[in-house]
Amino acid sequence: GNEWIKDILKDNYVGVYFHGSLRLGSFNPNKSDLDFIIVVKEKLSSEVKEQIWDKMLENERIFPKKGFEFSVVLEEYCRNIKHPIPYELHGSEAWIDRYRKDKSLVINDDYKVDPDLASHLNVINVPNESMDFGKPSKEVFSKVPKEYIIDSNYGDTLECVDEITNKLEFLLEQTKKHTQEFGCFLYGNRLDDDTIYLTAASEKDFISNKDSIDVSLENLYELRELLYNN
Repeated sequence: GNEWIKDILKDNYVGVYFHGSLRLGSFNPNKSDLDFIIVVKEKLSSEVKEQIWDKMLENERIFPKKGFEFSVVLEEYCRNIKHPIPYELHGSEAWIDRYRKDKSLVINDDYKVDPDLASHLNVINVPNESMDFGKPSKEVFSKVPKEYIIDSNYGDTLECVDEITNKLEFLLEQTKKHTQEFGCFLYGNRLDDDTIYLTAASEKDFISNKDSIDVSLENLYELRELLYNN
């Protein structure tokens, strides 16, 4: 529950608000992490920040397999939204080693902002009272401007494109490598403007097939549809 957070924050507590898949009803304990925002009235002392982090680690075993991600945000920044949104404290599964090795990397008085918070706050605006623990979210969070949401998601979108492209490049190179081991060439035949299918053939067949397209990284994106479906 949220009682331990209230015990630490006392009168500074506004509420705990879950976002992500849990709020949207698609939470999977085997694939999802637990995402939430802790809203406070005033800035946190280093002592309180450390207490929050230590309690998170103490309760680590109760979190889902993928772990947790939280941010502590001042109430004024939830109501008067600017972008990127400042935060008091952040924690996640990826930050655990950082915290254990050197707490000062996580707990300090530096001015910190997080572009992702605009997207998180936008999800909290989706009505779900069962995910609000404290003052009702509609009384705490203002509507996030559309341009902030777009910018917040832009970085994640680029990361996804890079990850997908890297995997496609690896798959293509491996496929070409294995077909060449059998004395074949990998080429594509175009079905229409959007679809190419791959074929392994001998060099003679490759040269004689006028409709063939030499498959290389330059036309990787033309193969995306096929590789996504396989």
